[in-house]
Amino acid sequence: MATYKLLAAGRDSTGYYYTRWDRATPISVKAETEAEALEKAKKALGTPPGVSDSWAFRLKEIVVD
Repeated sequence: MATYKLLAAGRDSTGYYYTRWDRATPISVKAETEAEALEKAKKALGTPPGVSDSWAFRLKEIVVD
């Protein structure tokens, strides 16, 4: 098990709007794999704000517990 520290930003799948990483939301989740961590983060964050229709994630750090 590890703690995944991520940045989450709303993303426009049409590509019209740029993803704003300067406004990203930091989130930490405990998971076995990176894929599991992303699913848990999506579930915890819910629907992205504004014109965004999905979440984009950047992995900042993995802390092995």
